[in-house]
Amino acid sequence: MRIRNYNNQPLLLNDQSIEQVTEFPYLGNIISKDNGFTDKDVAVRIKKARGAFGMINKVWRYTMYSNNTNLRIFITNVMSVLLYDCENWGLTKTIIHLLQVLVNTCIRTILNIFWPVQI
Repeated sequence: MRIRNYNNQPLLLNDQSIEQVTEFPYLGNIISKDNGFTDKDVAVRIKKARGAFGMINKVWRYTMYSNNTNLRIFITNVMSVLLYDCENWGLTKTIIHLLQVLVNTCIRTILNIFWPVQI
């Protein structure tokens, strides 16, 4: 794949043409032809963080852990998965919103806050 390159001649290696792709996974990221890193990369990262959150779902139900302990577990186990290699992301309002939605949902689950609150 050629990123931001307008040369469309086929690449040859040992007189064989190399397949052109529009995106591929590399070190846990999805590299695309358009701009290197994509919104798909963020979506995959969010999916992995949701999986990590679900794997330790029983922890949130234990009453012997304080909210502070639960939040520290969340930060170390879920946020680290979510924000792995995030320095390569081009932050947009959409990406920030998606990340914030996930964090808010997880924190509401941890603290047993369900919206809307009925009085």
